Amino acid sequence: MYRRLPAIVAAALLAASLAVAQPLPAGAAGPTMPAGFTDQLVTNVAKPTALAFTPDGRVLITTITGQLWVVTPGAGLLATPALDVGPQSCAIHERGMLGAAVDPGFATNHFVFLFYTVKNGSVCGQNVDPSPYNRVSRFTLPDTNVIDPASEVVILDHIPSRNGHNAGDVHFGADGLLYVSTGDGACRLDPSEDTLCTVDNNNSRSDSQLLGKILRVAPDGSIPTGNPNVAATGSRRCGDPAAAAVVTGPGPCLETFASGLRNPFRFAVRPGTSQLYINDVGEQSWDEIDLGAAGADYGWNLREGHCAVGSLTDCGPPPAGLTNPIFDYTRSSGCSSITGAAFVPTGLWPAPFDGAYLFADYVCGKIFRLAPLDSGGFAMADFVTGLGASSATSLAFGPSADGQSLYYTTFAGGGEVRRITSAGTPPDTTTTTTTATTPTTTQTTPTTTTPVSPVGPSNGPARAGYWMVGTDGTVYPFGDAKSYGNAPTTSAVDLEPTPSGNGYWIVDDQGRVFAFGDAVARGNADRAKLSPGEKVTSLSATPAGDGYWVFTTKGRVLTFGAAPSFGDVSNVALAAPVLDSIPTATGRGYYMVAGDGGIFAFGDANFYGSMGGKKLNAPVQSLVPDGDGTGYWLVASDGGIFAFQAEFRGSMGAAKLNKPITGMVRAGHGYLMVGEDGGIFDFSATPDGFKGSLGAKPPAHPITSVAVLAN
Repeated sequence: MYRRLPAIVAAALLAASLAVAQPLPAGAAGPTMPAGFTDQLVTNVAKPTALAFTPDGRVLITTITGQLWVVTPGAGLLATPALDVGPQSCAIHERGMLGAAVDPGFATNHFVFLFYTVKNGSVCGQNVDPSPYNRVSRFTLPDTNVIDPASEVVILDHIPSRNGHNAGDVHFGADGLLYVSTGDGACRLDPSEDTLCTVDNNNSRSDSQLLGKILRVAPDGSIPTGNPNVAATGSRRCGDPAAAAVVTGPGPCLETFASGLRNPFRFAVRPGTSQLYINDVGEQSWDEIDLGAAGADYGWNLREGHCAVGSLTDCGPPPAGLTNPIFDYTRSSGCSSITGAAFVPTGLWPAPFDGAYLFADYVCGKIFRLAPLDSGGFAMADFVTGLGASSATSLAFGPSADGQSLYYTTFAGGGEVRRITSAGTPPDTTTTTTTATTPTTTQTTPTTTTPVSPVGPSNGPARAGYWMVGTDGTVYPFGDAKSYGNAPTTSAVDLEPTPSGNGYWIVDDQGRVFAFGDAVARGNADRAKLSPGEKVTSLSATPAGDGYWVFTTKGRVLTFGAAPSFGDVSNVALAAPVLDSIPTATGRGYYMVAGDGGIFAFGDANFYGSMGGKKLNAPVQSLVPDGDGTGYWLVASDGGIFAFQAEFRGSMGAAKLNKPITGMVRAGHGYLMVGEDGGIFDFSATPDGFKGSLGAKPPAHPITSVAVLAN
């Protein structure tokens, strides 16, 4: 059996009656959420699938049975739907009206976009001919809230629907383009192979099909020039509205933005950007969240989550050309169908929810927060529980009497639209907010510390601090960071903390590694393997601390302990030396950055852009991934910051520095820079960022690195 959203028994549409938003009666069982949040009923609608909001405050609700309902600020749920395509649609096998998006120019054009299934004959079964298909159309929604069916303009057509796995989400990005998710169709598209289903279904792997993809088109249906297949040989329109039937042929589809997905029923766009987080329902082992990227292949039906399909143990870096998810979870907790997706708008809710990504699971009835870990990567943290099965099919932030609230649809209770509102600060205040700050350059004398015996992993209160290291191997700790010893060298280049924060490694430019506290020395670079003039630039530890990588100016990667190799550029003629390197949060890949801003990404490291080929005022010194692992910053020696899919927090580009910037580290939702004189420039957006500097008393030897304490 292939896993999907559980089949819904056909039933007559419930009479939709106005329900003023109200909390559950006292004593009634309901969802559990953090203190300061309330859950209210907005209205009852049978089988609601998706939500969208007009600028004037109307709530649009799509349903399995093919209706578009409207809730107005004054009258509530209107008695009749704005549009009903039910007689021409199919409401079984995961079909129906599945998605809605409001045109960015709605205030003047009144356009709405709907994803729905076309019956294409008299039968809505599986593997029938002619078979139903999915369509994305534009309609005009007037102030009367009655759509004229004749206003339909088909944007994408003939997306096959012979079985299930239709996906069906639609959203606009800040680029003004329309993004659409499609499922893999459950079974192979070719009628002669339609018994090959589940892991044997390879529709997602075919670039000549629209199935198992994220599609991207302009609002008029035309193809954006930046789509990956625009320049491909034989590329063609596969969802051409002018075609009479499903377009077949060998050429790659022009509409494709990303591929290798199973059933991405819901995805979300980070506000103010075109960055997608894609929720892909798995087969039997993993549900996953993928970072949308042009041309990315997420691996289905070869991969499921970060593992080989069907496996919980055959995991690690993906094969060449494939992209691992940024997060996945197994079915062991009883959650097994990832659905709703939404980003909390920045500034709307207090920490730790401000700007967070929320996702839901249809089977276990929960809404989770994707929580960044101090050590990198993510965990899933409960936000709302007790929603019941068949719930939270979609999430979306929209207007309410409280400003903005999180709306969600659920099939539970006969079908409801509900909303969650924040009325106060949640009890968890350990996660910092994402408000940008002016750089802090206050300089203080560092706290004097003495070496202490190494201790086990921290299980006490949250700690905040950082270390600096000078070229002479002297370590300067600040905040809760402690000194475990200095390295006997005259050319230290990097300090790397252990995962517990109770030790560190120091490496010098000759490749000698010195271990302190609970750090374990696993070997030094072999100078015989390095070419003349080649020097070591940095050391990075695996997430478990059971190995480390040593990187060189020539782009060579040396591995020690359990650290695997994902490749290097030692055989490439570099225009500038590699000056910094850092692994991904998973430890299944790493980045290298050259002085000219060129970026080299290996394993599951995603490439978001570089400064390669551009004229720089000063060389790039460091690369730092953002807190979500979905972008990165580069810092130049003059304090200039280059942000790629990461929020710009400020720079020192226009300021005159006493000494050049030599390093940068992520802190909070931003970063700290360190100067050669030990000055710290704080763009961390958290009160736990700045813990002191050496600026008032510069060290005898230049500072070469800064490392933050991971609690």
